Amino acid sequence: MTMLTFSGFALLLAVLAAVLWTGRIGWRRTVIAFSLLAALSWVTYWQLGALREWRVHGWMATLEAGGELDAKERETFMSLLTELAGDHGRDPRYAYLLGHQLLGEEKFAQARTTFAALHTRGVDEEQVSIAYVQSDFLARDGVLGEATRALARSLADSDHPLLLEILVLDA
Repeated sequence: MTMLTFSGFALLLAVLAAVLWTGRIGWRRTVIAFSLLAALSWVTYWQLGALREWRVHGWMATLEAGGELDAKERETFMSLLTELAGDHGRDPRYAYLLGHQLLGEEKFAQARTTFAALHTRGVDEEQVSIAYVQSDFLARDGVLGEATRALARSLADSDHPLLLEILVLDA
């Protein structure tokens, strides 16, 4: 769920309020109907996934600030992140975050699979490609596969220090 989706709910409520107001049902019934529709929209918004996303973003803020998650929180965080990465095929942010979390936990093969899926889907961002090369390099114990070696060479002019280091170590 994005803010755009929530804005869509708000626009729907505004249209319904205008329709109800112009009708001949009276202003009290209009206010009651509008309040019920607003409450229903809010509950629907949260049930469709906003609560999960809110929790993930809260944990990400904690981690970015240098905080730690306990074992239970980390497990819940990773399961929600995995779920969101699967739910949002059109939005690669959660898969990207999942891949980086897997790299941090030294689950290199899983991270490579996550970044490879993003790369296969056509996410053409340089950071995704570099993360894919890095995870492949780490999963193969310091050797790049043929596909990622070609990808790394095509990105070599980006002067990204990690990418250049991987190319040197692979050579």
